[in-house]
Amino acid sequence: MQTISYLRFSDDGVLPWIGHRTGKRAIADFIHEIRNLTEPVKFDVEDILVSDHRAEIIGALETKIKATGKLTATQFAIILTIANDMIIRFQMLEDSFDVSKAARA
Repeated sequence: MQTISYLRFSDDGVLPWIGHRTGKRAIADFIHEIRNLTEPVKFDVEDILVSDHRAEIIGALETKIKATGKLTATQFAIILTIANDMIIRFQMLEDSFDVSKAARA
C-alpha cells in the first residue's frame, strides 16, 4: 500500500491577510491590507463557475510586494458562498507561502 504525505506550510505572520479570519470586518480589512502593501501587476480570470449557492473564480495573478519590491506569481481560486442574496463566505486560495517569501527582505 502506498502512503501519500502532505506538507502544510503556514506563514501567517508575515503578511496580515494570510491566515484565517472571521467576522464582517474581515473582508474590508483584507482589501485594505492588500491595497496598502501590494501593487497588482497582473490579474487574469480564467474561469468562473456558478451554482445556486457558490461561485468560484479561477485564475492567475502577479503581485509586487511594496516593502521588498519582489514579485510573486501564483494561480488562485476565489470561492464565494452565497445565502439570502449575500456573500456569506469569501475564501481565497493561493500559494501564500510564495507570497510570504516575497515579503521577506
